[in-house]
Amino acid sequence: MTAVLPAGLSSMAPLPVLPAPGVVFSSLDCTGGGVSVVTVAPAVLEVQQDGKVLCRVTVESLSPDVCRLTPTLAGDVPGGYPLCLALLATVEVVSSATPGLDTVLFPVTQPELPTLPEAIRYVLESGCAVQDGDTVSIAIELFWQVSSLWTAPHMHHPHQIRRVMTGKIRHPLRRAKVPGEQYRRFIPWLGQCLSLSLIDPATDLETFHSWMNDPRVNAIWDEAGDRDKHAAYVAERLADPHVMPLIGRIGDRPFGYFEVYWAKENRIAPYYDCEDFDRGWHVLIGDESCRGRDYVTAWLPSLMHYIFLDDLRTQRIVGEPAASHAQQLNNLSRGGFALLKEFNFPHKRAMLVMLLRERFFENRKWSAHLAAPAAQAAE
Repeated sequence: MTAVLPAGLSSMAPLPVLPAPGVVFSSLDCTGGGVSVVTVAPAVLEVQQDGKVLCRVTVESLSPDVCRLTPTLAGDVPGGYPLCLALLATVEVVSSATPGLDTVLFPVTQPELPTLPEAIRYVLESGCAVQDGDTVSIAIELFWQVSSLWTAPHMHHPHQIRRVMTGKIRHPLRRAKVPGEQYRRFIPWLGQCLSLSLIDPATDLETFHSWMNDPRVNAIWDEAGDRDKHAAYVAERLADPHVMPLIGRIGDRPFGYFEVYWAKENRIAPYYDCEDFDRGWHVLIGDESCRGRDYVTAWLPSLMHYIFLDDLRTQRIVGEPAASHAQQLNNLSRGGFALLKEFNFPHKRAMLVMLLRERFFENRKWSAHLAAPAAQAAE
C-alpha cells in the first residue's frame, strides 16, 4: 500500500542530507540493539544489525520540512522490534544533518514487510509519533526527546518525588548514581560516537590527575595536586548526590571531564529564581586535540541533550561562566543559551546563562554544527 500524501505536499522538494555513499552512521547504541545505516544508492538507506540487513529505506522529500521514509525488504523479514529500531535509526540519520526538517512520515503497512505494523506500534509507544490513517507522522522535536534512544537503560525510570533537606535547602531526593555509560550518540562530522560515563576511579583517575595538573586547566579549576588529592576529589563528587561527575569520550579516547549538578542544592541557587529540576554544569577539555569547532559543536550539544534526557522534568539548564570569557559566552549563545545578567560570585564576576528545553529542541540546538561558525572549546 502506498501512503497518500497529506494535502499541500508534493515530492519535488530537495532531498534531506544523507551520509556519503559508504559512510557508516552508527545509531541507537545505547538501546542494546545498535544498528548501522549506510547510503547504498541515491535516496536509499540500508540498515544493518550485527552484519545482517534489516531493511532498506527510500527517502523522499515532500516539502522543505517534511520527508517520507518507505521501508522495503532487503533480506529475511526482520522482527517487529528490530524493524522499529531500523526506522528510528533512519529518522536520526535524516534529521541529524537536515536543518528545517520538522516531520518524517512512514507508511503503516507494506505487503512485503508483514512485521511493519508491529514495528509501527513500537514507534507509536515511544511517544514521538501519531497515526493518521495509513500514515505515521514523527515530529523531530519529540523524536530527539525519546530518552531510551541515547541513554542507558537504568535512566528510563519513573519520576517519583520525595522532598528531603540538605542543610536548610528543601529539594527533591536525587536518584542514585549507577556506574558505567550514561549516554552515547554518533557524531556524523567526526565519524565516531561521543559517550558520557560516570567517572571510575579505577580506570579514570590517572587521566583526571593529568588533566588537573595541566597549567591551562589549573588556571580555571585551581585543583592542581597529587594523586591523593585528586582521588579524594573524585570520591567526594561520587558521594555527593547533587553532582554527576562524567568522563567524555570520542570513540574510546577520553577527552574531557564534566560535572552536571542540580542547581537547587548548588551555590548558584541564591542568585536566581531556582526551580526543583534546574541543572548546571562545569567542563574541562583535557585533550588538546579535541578543541575547535568540530569538537565544541559535538560535546556541547551532546552534554545539553544528555541533561535534558536524564530527567524529563528539567526545563532549564543554567551556567555561571566568567563574565570576561568572551569566547565561551559566544559559544554558549550560539548553543541557545540566553545571557541573563552579570553577578558577583565569591571567586569571580560571573554571567548567568540559561538554556530552555523548548529552545534546545524546537530550534534544533542538538545539531549546532549545522550553523555554528568557528569556535574554540569552552572551559
